[in-house]
Amino acid sequence: MSRRRPILVYLPGAKILAEKVVKILGIGWKAIPAEVKYFDDGELKCLLPKGEDNSVRGADTYLAQVPFFGSKRSPQDLFMELVAGLATLTECGATFRTAVIPWYYYACQDKKRQRECLSARLAADFISTAGATHVITIDIHNNATEGFFDRRVCTFNGLFATNLMLRYFNETLGILDGKDRFAISAVDTGGSSRVIHIAKQTGIMPVLPTKVKDYKTLKPKSIIINENVRGKIVIIFDDMVRSGGSIAETAKALKAKGAKKIYISATHPDFCGQAIEILDELKKNGIIEKAVLTDSFCFPDDFGKNHPWFVQISLDDMLARTIASLHAENPVSNIYLDDDRSI
Repeated sequence: MSRRRPILVYLPGAKILAEKVVKILGIGWKAIPAEVKYFDDGELKCLLPKGEDNSVRGADTYLAQVPFFGSKRSPQDLFMELVAGLATLTECGATFRTAVIPWYYYACQDKKRQRECLSARLAADFISTAGATHVITIDIHNNATEGFFDRRVCTFNGLFATNLMLRYFNETLGILDGKDRFAISAVDTGGSSRVIHIAKQTGIMPVLPTKVKDYKTLKPKSIIINENVRGKIVIIFDDMVRSGGSIAETAKALKAKGAKKIYISATHPDFCGQAIEILDELKKNGIIEKAVLTDSFCFPDDFGKNHPWFVQISLDDMLARTIASLHAENPVSNIYLDDDRSI
């Protein structure tokens, strides 16, 4: 049994991904752009197009948002665009309102270290209050974020891009056909659970680096690699690339231990600070080959030409299958099972 007529509404930045998703979903699905208007004082409002054809009343709606790299808008602006969009769908009478946000804002603000609020939970409160009935996100920094949502109000669907990445590396490098030639590495002990899961799934040797941090500067002092990676192709798995500092130190440590080639695999290219310069330098010095990332962030068409290490693969099929399952009220777990069987 399916819900009411389906509509995918997309905010600025998500146009390319939304159009690909709707194309996969096929006949019966419609994409509507949402306009965000900023005022001189920085306030904003979200508007849906006029006309009967663009009515969302009674519909099963999916609001997609993807941050655009290089945008002058801050994460706070983009998050406000999201909740304003959800509130607009609520006030316009949409029956179901699913936030399709591969990148979850404030995901790293998930622990209390001093007198502070849990911003990841505050974000969940805003999303729920704005009227979201479901959330779809991918490789969230801490899976416990699901617990910040009241399941009676808004259900949380956290997806994982691991198998998408493994398929890419199998098609390009044959990682599953020649497992002895490869190793998979975490950035540090914080990402070890992801790598251990992949190792159990594939039988590829895991590498679990230990990061020694300088607690005065909060920067890594050294990276300890205990595993033998000499002559191996090593893929560093992480959920995101932000400043690039930790990944760079791990890549250098792996190279120093004799790794033949090094690739980076991360779902979210949330580049900030000197990340691009750091990755450019790693590529120039022959430390990394490629950084394989997803389109959870939108980049200019010429970005890959200017930065030859940059490879972007699409989440379109994963998101389309998840949205189709929710609309048809089918289990989302089937997507995980199908992906596991394909690896």
